[in-house]
Amino acid sequence: MYSKDQRWLFAAAALVVLAGIAYGAILFKTFQDPSTSFLTSSDKAQWILYDEPADLVAKNPGDVVTSFNYLFTVASAPKDAVLTVYAMKNAAVFIDGNLINKPGYPLDDWKKPLRLNIDGYIVPGEHELRINVLNKNGPAVLLAYCEPLNISTGPEWQASRDKVNWYSARNAEQPGQPRLAAMFLRSDKALASVLIYIMPVFLIVFVWTLANAGRGIKWLNRITPSASTVRWIVLFAWVALAVNNIGKLQADAGFDIDEHLEYIRYVAQNWRIPLPAEGWQMFQSPLYYIVSAPVYLFSRHFSGLWAVEKILRVIPLFFGIAQVELTYRTLKSVYPEREDLQALGTVIGGLLPMNIYISQYAGNEPMAGFFTAATLTVIFGIINKGREDPANRIALCGIFFGLALLSKVTPVLLIPPLVFILAYSLSLKGFRPARICAWVLLFISIAFFISGWYYLRNWIEIGRPFAGGWDISRGVEWWQDPGYRTLSQLFTFGRSLLFPIHSSYKGFLDAFYSSFWTDGYLSALNDFAWRPAWNYDFLTSVALLALVPSAGIITGAAASLLHPEKSLRNGELFALSCVAVYFAALFYLFLKLPIYSTVKASYTLGLIPCYAVLCSAGFKVLTGSSVARAFVFGSVASWAVSAYLAYFII
Repeated sequence: MYSKDQRWLFAAAALVVLAGIAYGAILFKTFQDPSTSFLTSSDKAQWILYDEPADLVAKNPGDVVTSFNYLFTVASAPKDAVLTVYAMKNAAVFIDGNLINKPGYPLDDWKKPLRLNIDGYIVPGEHELRINVLNKNGPAVLLAYCEPLNISTGPEWQASRDKVNWYSARNAEQPGQPRLAAMFLRSDKALASVLIYIMPVFLIVFVWTLANAGRGIKWLNRITPSASTVRWIVLFAWVALAVNNIGKLQADAGFDIDEHLEYIRYVAQNWRIPLPAEGWQMFQSPLYYIVSAPVYLFSRHFSGLWAVEKILRVIPLFFGIAQVELTYRTLKSVYPEREDLQALGTVIGGLLPMNIYISQYAGNEPMAGFFTAATLTVIFGIINKGREDPANRIALCGIFFGLALLSKVTPVLLIPPLVFILAYSLSLKGFRPARICAWVLLFISIAFFISGWYYLRNWIEIGRPFAGGWDISRGVEWWQDPGYRTLSQLFTFGRSLLFPIHSSYKGFLDAFYSSFWTDGYLSALNDFAWRPAWNYDFLTSVALLALVPSAGIITGAAASLLHPEKSLRNGELFALSCVAVYFAALFYLFLKLPIYSTVKASYTLGLIPCYAVLCSAGFKVLTGSSVARAFVFGSVASWAVSAYLAYFII
């Protein structure tokens, strides 16, 4: 017979396998789905497109037409010369000026190849092959080959937008980089320039930690800060940064800042919540805007518009700062006997750059992140508490989760892992299945009571509970570069280590890393002269300094999988499952919405306690020796100083 732990472990494994199968099926469908702009690689030719600098602005809807030209010579007339054409998303094929196909197959059928027998058009001599490609709301991209004639799309092809000026076509597997990205100091050079500031920090903490190894030095041990003290230091640093920056950061800093302010003004002036189609950002859940509206009205009576915008920054700053306390409380629950892990995790979670920069301007992300993190903090507490009546904690969890859903729809992704871990932890404590079901129902009911009315209203008004920013049914149609996805964009990584600014063009992993550890999107200020007033030598150097905490997170994730029974009991596996669910959703969105700004790490702001737990779990493994421990502590201290100074405006 299997133990209770083993049965739950099997159930968790079964869920993971089923989720993997389901997600694999979704990915397969995504690759085949014509509505997904995914370019399948071929060993016979390259996908090519018109070569132009990467554009950072949103583009208006409309047709994009590119002509591709190739000159070739044949010595003798071929037999069975079939030209295979894949075009995103429609093509007209000409040989020596003669149209050889009837363009007009549906745009939603573009992933099927167009095969043309061209024997009758080829005689010995020189020929011109021209293919005009049309796309709607995206770049015109082409892959074509004819093996008997040794024709295949590649850099020797010419491309033109006006059929007058011709340039070498670019391989679509090599997306362009915006000029802005090259205007910042490379990370290794930036790190060298700030070493004079952070090297003393590393050496002091390294020596201090090494001296405390083993029995330690009594007087040194007495003045070593506890995890609670570290929490207060980070909180004080946050408040100092907020007070310093609130009036110094540009008014236009922030993702869709004008649209968020428009939403606030709408609620303040109309005293109603808009429908998703009434504005660019009005598909967002309303809680942040409801809370901000009275602040907006009050401050308008005493100050100008710029001062109002500064005052509105207090709300996201409050929620950003509060993440420090949630991180500390989570780590205290998971590692009650390990002050060192609590301290390390509090520093990492408390000073994550994605939380620092996104909390300094108006937007709903910090509030949604706080309530999501608060939900997780309560759950970690339930997991690691003894056998006591959990009803109050479960009710509190339902309240926080309902507020999270009323701030942003993203937390709905956490329902499966939340329900599973609640059921598992309560079962482990010996509660009967009927009571467990009642408590899970209590959690869901409270959350639905708080937030359900908004999604029911959407369902009644627009026919579905959720609406996304890219949903064309809202009447908001636009696109951005690169406009397509390739296999290399899914799995390559490295540019963000040296050039974190706008490295999202390179692919999924670089986009996440650069926006997690740095303000890789420059808070949507895409002009070098008007970039955010951050300290960029520190900012870009963090891309390399973050390798140590990144190793901690990855090691912690691996350790939780290697010891599933233990990590399921203390919540490490739960932390990993939450991160995995969000990553899966981000990955799917990356495929479905092929624009450079799709993947923002700040979408996972509510998972800060999970990142802190995984990082602490990793450091538990990586600090096995006294020297390794000293190195980790010194590296984290250096990273923390750089991450903080990067966003402290001088």
